[in-house]
Amino acid sequence: MVSATIHWEPATFAIFLRHLRSLPSNISNSIRFVVAWARTRATIARIESINIPFAARLLLRLSEGRVPVRTGRLLASGSASGSSVSYTAHYAVYVHENVGAYFSNGEAKFLEGAVYDNMGLLRNTVSPVYGDTADFDIVVELG
Repeated sequence: MVSATIHWEPATFAIFLRHLRSLPSNISNSIRFVVAWARTRATIARIESINIPFAARLLLRLSEGRVPVRTGRLLASGSASGSSVSYTAHYAVYVHENVGAYFSNGEAKFLEGAVYDNMGLLRNTVSPVYGDTADFDIVVELG
């Protein structure tokens, strides 16, 4: 199996400050803090429940164009679930790591190449607002 997992750590304080600054200053500070914190949690929840799975599906689509196809089994074994993308055909690791092979279509390192060539796009898909991300990484694993 070849898989990639999206890891995202929110910049909670930066998100909180952005929401706090967007509220009118004529309301009490305690109300502003409660509203800003609620909006912060909603932003993080949206990113984790919508943006990250969408980025995983996007990565699957980007990698599918790079998968070598002979019978179609490897391509058909690709799936995205939550924050992970995987190819589960029993020979997926062999094809993925066979950099010396000639493929009439597709390429070795099909998942890893899709990650590295599209890292900026995937990061912006997860967190489109600059500063919302404290840490962002995609780990490709073989196994």
